Amino acid sequence: MKKQLLTTCTVVLLFLSACTQGKRDTGTMRIATLKGPSAVSMAPLIRNSRNDSTVHYLLFDEPLRVRALMLREEVDIAVLPSTTGALLYNRGVPYHIAAISVWGNLYLLGPSGEKWNWKEAAGKRIFLMARGMTPDILFRYLATRNGLDPAQDLNLDYSYPTHTDLAQALAAGKATYGVMAEPQVSMILEKNPELDRILDLNAAWGRLWDDSLSIPQTAILVHAGFAEAHPERLEQFLEKYAGAVEWVNAFPEAAGRLSDSLGIMKGPETVARSIPSSNIRFRRAGEVKQTLQDYYRVFYEFDPRILGGKMPDESFIYEK
Repeated sequence: MKKQLLTTCTVVLLFLSACTQGKRDTGTMRIATLKGPSAVSMAPLIRNSRNDSTVHYLLFDEPLRVRALMLREEVDIAVLPSTTGALLYNRGVPYHIAAISVWGNLYLLGPSGEKWNWKEAAGKRIFLMARGMTPDILFRYLATRNGLDPAQDLNLDYSYPTHTDLAQALAAGKATYGVMAEPQVSMILEKNPELDRILDLNAAWGRLWDDSLSIPQTAILVHAGFAEAHPERLEQFLEKYAGAVEWVNAFPEAAGRLSDSLGIMKGPETVARSIPSSNIRFRRAGEVKQTLQDYYRVFYEFDPRILGGKMPDESFIYEK
């Protein structure tokens, strides 16, 4: 009986140990990022990881898949909208914001030659992907600040659940208006010349704040346990990432070719053309703490649910 009990306990302990190790393999740094400007900005690092068994990049088309990995604590570093990072943190998911890499690259696409007028927006069917993600949040906020009630005055359509689906619909002429990010914007316009950028959401945001408040759109989020156990590895990653961002901006044509070869984005020329309007810049979270707090304050006052019902505390920002 004792032997059987001991065997049972041993099996349970081994199972629990395996579950714990399954969350994050600290021997291999796991980084989840999104295909688009986030992965383009990391292209040199992704290329170098092919010969480095200590780093593993996971590339996804949709933020919900990265979010799922974070909920299961299966990645050490994740790239997601900064508002999503704050939401997860406020819900007890132990990831902190270490840096910002994209500073607003959203545009409303519509018929070429049309000048966007919020007062004439009623009744127009505007497609948005992923309710609650940055494109949706930012567009509804701008509509509200321009005197509209998004729920009553706008015809917002979420029938295309992913940015890939919406991009294909816009490119094929199945959707007339849609909010998209670079580099998908450049790819859509190349395939459908009847569309154009009719509203720069980043510029519209800037006008509200006299350009005093930027859009810290995309965040580098680090697992608290990894940051505590491996501060040197994290610091090395951040330094290399800052260098990668500089290279991508300095050599967009080479970055486009590299992104194409790695399967990040197809069409090297299109990717290269999209880089200047993608607003890819690396800034550590501690350096832009006030900007982050102001940005979160705007959305908290607009709809507290966006951030999980409260402002993230200062511990959310990772500082070495």
